[in-house]
Amino acid sequence: MRAGRYFMREESIEVRLPHLSNEGDEVLLLKGDEVVDAVRYGKSKEVEGWIGEPLKTPKEGEILKR
Repeated sequence: MRAGRYFMREESIEVRLPHLSNEGDEVLLLKGDEVVDAVRYGKSKEVEGWIGEPLKTPKEGEILKR
């Protein structure tokens, strides 16, 4: 995993960035044990915080954002 530094509301946090599958994966934003937000794409498993089908797998070079 890569380390990254992010700044939120004048405070910095350091996180390890995950390696995501090109075929499908899911990302969860947690606050403690609580799922605050989620996204899933391609061939991914169902996860708490996401309702419905996963997003289409992005093409190479595409970025998912909201």
